[in-house]
Amino acid sequence: MRKGESEQVVDVFENQMDANLVYVDATDRFLDKLVDVDEPEAKRKIIGAEFIRVFEEEARKAGLTIWQYFAVVPDFRATGVREGKRAYDWLCIIRCINTVDVMTAEVPELDWALPKRITARVTAEVPGICRVCYDLTPKPVGTVEWE
Repeated sequence: MRKGESEQVVDVFENQMDANLVYVDATDRFLDKLVDVDEPEAKRKIIGAEFIRVFEEEARKAGLTIWQYFAVVPDFRATGVREGKRAYDWLCIIRCINTVDVMTAEVPELDWALPKRITARVTAEVPGICRVCYDLTPKPVGTVEWE
């Protein structure tokens, strides 16, 4: 991250979104791994591998078995019904993956109650969202992130 970016991210997630964020400052770990490394692709691989290690360590502590959850709001809308009227609002796509190297990823089977609870909360608490979808695409074919 760039200088000051971590503080901005923490502020948004904790103070503006009231999210349960776990912030880890692993700056020294990353910098120690990059000593005497000049080649950009080698740096990218080192940073990626260390990110995975830090994430796994923290996940083993928030007992998580999922590598990453996130939500995407694409740049198109869907038709829905809100308060008895047609709504033309945004959709939200939930992505949940497990990976060991971020080069491949599997979509874990979730207890059906969890996506239903996520859907109920998102449609009730996030203004402008009228539909929630769950992305079942593994990598490859899909990528981890949406672009």
